Amino acid sequence: MIKILNPKISVIMSVYNNEKYLSQSIESILNQTYKNFEFIITNDFSKDNSLKIIKKYSELDNRIIIVNNKKNIGLTKSLNNMINICKGEYIARMDSDDIALHNRFEEQINILNKDNTIDIIFSDTILIDENNNKLCSSWRPKTVEKILKYLKLNNFIPHPTVIVKGSLLKEYRYNEEYWTGQDKELWIRLNKDNKKFYYLNKSLLLYRINPNSVRNKIQNQYYNLATQYINNNNKLGALRYIKNLKFKEKLIILIKLIVPFKLIFYKGLVLRRCNIRMRKNE
Repeated sequence: MIKILNPKISVIMSVYNNEKYLSQSIESILNQTYKNFEFIITNDFSKDNSLKIIKKYSELDNRIIIVNNKKNIGLTKSLNNMINICKGEYIARMDSDDIALHNRFEEQINILNKDNTIDIIFSDTILIDENNNKLCSSWRPKTVEKILKYLKLNNFIPHPTVIVKGSLLKEYRYNEEYWTGQDKELWIRLNKDNKKFYYLNKSLLLYRINPNSVRNKIQNQYYNLATQYINNNNKLGALRYIKNLKFKEKLIILIKLIVPFKLIFYKGLVLRRCNIRMRKNE
């Protein structure tokens, strides 16, 4: 395949010890119906076979550019390092355990080509488990205005669905003081400066609820899955995990199943707002 010298999109992905899902993720990008992109992949000092997998695909497709960190520097710094070498007019994010639908870039670029005032575009997702089983469609407020209104309280913009103007991302960059939550912090800054967000109300990515994540290692994986169903307004889906929960977890889930979803959502926003105010007053 001929190397693309002037890519429309630069795709950036950071990988750390993710050999289990990495091939699926890479292939979902390489098999996009829209082909005019470069694919920059950082191996952030993985201890498993991640680098070997990346190299295998780079030999098959010249659009892949490998950045191999000599030590683990984390997602935020890895993203900024890749932003420095991006050549595309737009920069697209991708995570190494998710799966992009084959028409993701085509759908997003079609919108961007029609309206060059859009600075950031994002889409819906479908949640999947560690075995690629579809759990439910992700839930978020219906309009971009409401999504941005609640941004400081709850981030409804899925990071691996985002495409941003390259010049804008090179200017703003991710805040390296944030080890996690760097995307939300960036969206808040961009929104504060009145940059234009576009919500494409289509599911263009399979977003993995990864049992190996830090959160799922601390908490019961089945409790987190049940909560995800409820948070995405699919209470019936949560019932399948009840039998795997401890008594206290069962009680919390049953209460959430009884309480109307809108009440759960808005109460959650109120509690987050109160917590933020309390932290500011400390």
